[in-house]
Amino acid sequence: MNGHGTVRHLLISGGIGCLFWLLGNVLYGTLTQELWQPLGIGIYFALFGAVIGIGYRILSVIRGDHSWLRRKQPDQLREDLRMYFLWLLLLTVVTVGLEFLYEVGVSGTSQPTSYIFLIDDSGSMEGNDPENKRVSAIHEIMAGQEEGFPYAVYKFTDESTCLKALSPYSAGDRFEFISDGGTNIIGSLRTVVQEILQNRSAAGENVRILLLSDGDDNYFALGKRKVIRDCVDNGISVSTISFGNLTGNRLLRSLAEGTGGVYIHSADAVDLQADMTSAVTLSSARNLISERYMIRLNWLYTILRILFLTVMGATWSMMKLFAYCGRDTDGILPLSLLLCVLGAVLTEVLFALQVNGAFVRLLLCILWSLVPGQFESKTTPSTPAPPPPPAAPPAPDFTSVSGIGSGSMPDAGNSGKMTGLEGKTPQTPFGSQLSDSGSNPFQQSHSLRKD
Repeated sequence: MNGHGTVRHLLISGGIGCLFWLLGNVLYGTLTQELWQPLGIGIYFALFGAVIGIGYRILSVIRGDHSWLRRKQPDQLREDLRMYFLWLLLLTVVTVGLEFLYEVGVSGTSQPTSYIFLIDDSGSMEGNDPENKRVSAIHEIMAGQEEGFPYAVYKFTDESTCLKALSPYSAGDRFEFISDGGTNIIGSLRTVVQEILQNRSAAGENVRILLLSDGDDNYFALGKRKVIRDCVDNGISVSTISFGNLTGNRLLRSLAEGTGGVYIHSADAVDLQADMTSAVTLSSARNLISERYMIRLNWLYTILRILFLTVMGATWSMMKLFAYCGRDTDGILPLSLLLCVLGAVLTEVLFALQVNGAFVRLLLCILWSLVPGQFESKTTPSTPAPPPPPAAPPAPDFTSVSGIGSGSMPDAGNSGKMTGLEGKTPQTPFGSQLSDSGSNPFQQSHSLRKD
């Protein structure tokens, strides 16, 4: 596996994730709104797993990769496919169960019976909303409600003022904002809650207050805990919008979280209308791959999302392994686990930063679909193994020759011939035999010449 092939393979497998995202983005609304949401999320990931399995197989055919089939026996292929479907089924069951646990305690799913708009009209709003976009936003929101739906409008500076008492919407309703004074958020909210309770029959059982402000409370938020408790005890949810340059307002966030509303930051007047519409219409419903607007114990749900997605990712990694080749030949399992954990963490972080949900799901699909490795080409010749080195010749064995004195050694070149002399009297070069005494005929000849 080379570096170029690995990058190319990662890009192609990531493209498969993008293809599913296009399909999943179309089906997401139906799966989460028309079905029981845990089941819908389970089906979402089951479809994702099916696309991954089919995509890997098509990819191998397009690239002419037959190594996957070539190195497998039919029984092994059937076993891998069986394991793939078992892990896919397990992924669906695990997803439904974890999604159900993540949604436990969701409140505020009942439709609001009335809207109460509590709008900041302090001096700073003159610069943040000079065209009074907040007024047109109220009209847009109420024009989309059913006929006879009650609402009321309050503005607040150092104290609250009722601009329109609780009654049905009319296109001729007018509200005047002059943008002057300080910011008394908690005191104004307390006053509005008291008036709602005095006119509870008209407001209904599920009142939703939309509180918009571009600044902190100038009165130190005294009485915050009591006003939150009053809202909770009386079924009043408060959705809040921090407007303009004010980001991460802890007071507005705590009011939303404590009462079952949602918190949204609106960067400028251009987005104000859409953000106000979201704030009054969004409920506290949440799932593992969507924005989490309303929660108590936010840190707990942060941990739960990362933990649950990681568990799902471990199951997903095993399914992807069998969808690919049935064994971890290219480091699929460890890298897949790492990418699944990364996807879980990034999903939580990006949703906390209020990044668009569709983009977050796209990133998750890409990370979870990536697989390393390079497909082997069926035309790639295999390199033959080098031949073994020749064996060394055996050493000569002189011990098999008998009849030679211990003091004399035969010539190594004749050792092979002398093995045939075993048990015979050796001949001299002249054909005479050696005597039993071992005397040398050359020595005798030498003595005759001397005589």
